[in-house]
Amino acid sequence: AEVSAEVDAFGNYVRTVMVTSGSARRTKIWSPFRSRTTRLMLNSSGDASGDGWPAILESPLDRKPWVVWSHNDGADFDLAWSRFDNGGWQPVKSLLPLDSIDPDLDPVLAFDDAGRPYVAWWRDRGGEGKIYVSLFLTTRWMLPLQVSDLGENARNPVLVILPDRRMQVTYTTPAGTVTVFVTTMVPFAP
Repeated sequence: AEVSAEVDAFGNYVRTVMVTSGSARRTKIWSPFRSRTTRLMLNSSGDASGDGWPAILESPLDRKPWVVWSHNDGADFDLAWSRFDNGGWQPVKSLLPLDSIDPDLDPVLAFDDAGRPYVAWWRDRGGEGKIYVSLFLTTRWMLPLQVSDLGENARNPVLVILPDRRMQVTYTTPAGTVTVFVTTMVPFAP
C-alpha cells in the first residue's frame, strides 16, 4: 500500500497513485508497496502509527495534489496535510494550530474555482460527532468553524464549494441527512 506522486524523467508531476494492500481487517494505506525511481512517497510510516485514509484532490490551477488525513499522534487523531510542490511533497504539517483532545476524523477536500482548498471533517467529542470546516489562507489554514448544531450528533461530511464560494456541507445524523450552507468572510484571492 502507498500514497505516492509519480513524476516524469524531468521531475514533473504526472499523477498521484494510491495502492492499498493487506486484509479486510487490516488494510494498509501508507506503507511502501512498489519500487520505482519515478515515484515519491508520502507519509510512509502512516500505517505503523495508525493513520487514517487520505483525502486526495488535485488543484484546478496547477493539477498538483493536496492531501489531508487523520494522523494518530499516540493520544488521538489530529489532521495532517501536505501538498506536492517544487518537485516533491512539502513537509507534513498539522492542519489545526492547537491540538484538540478529541479525535479529528474523516476529512474531505474541495477546491473553489480560484484554486483555494477547503476541508471538512468530524470531531468525536465524548462519543458525539461535530462537523467542522476550514479553508486555506495563503500560508495556513483558517481556525476551524463548527457547522453542525449544538447537541447534534453529526458525522461523515461531504463538501461542495458552490460558484459563489459558499460551502455546502452535507452530513449524517441519527435523525437523517442534514445540509448546511456556510459563508466565510475571507478575501478570496488564492
